[in-house]
Amino acid sequence: MESAVNWGRRLEDPRLRRAAVAWAQQRIDHDPRLRIASRWVRMALLGVWMVVVGAALTWMTVRRGSFPWDLLLFWVVWPAVIVRIARGPYRALRLNAEVAPGSDEQSSSTADGGPAR
Repeated sequence: MESAVNWGRRLEDPRLRRAAVAWAQQRIDHDPRLRIASRWVRMALLGVWMVVVGAALTWMTVRRGSFPWDLLLFWVVWPAVIVRIARGPYRALRLNAEVAPGSDEQSSSTADGGPAR
């Protein structure tokens, strides 16, 4: 269950889903590093990140004489992994809070036997 919360995966057992939702909510509430800033702050950080990486790659290209593909791969992959891990509890909360199709639990739209109108 820990990896489901960390990586944001859906669990099949309804009891485990409820526990994952509680655990993910607790992690979000108690870890300030997981709190997401506003969309504008994230976009500004992405812009700064792209400028810094672009400047570093330009400097490395001039210094080496060839484009540093290995460093480009490194500078793109590890931030993506970090973002994926940081967003895991949010995804786990969203995916495990929903009612699974075919489970014994019913959503409000299917409780009356058909789609909500």
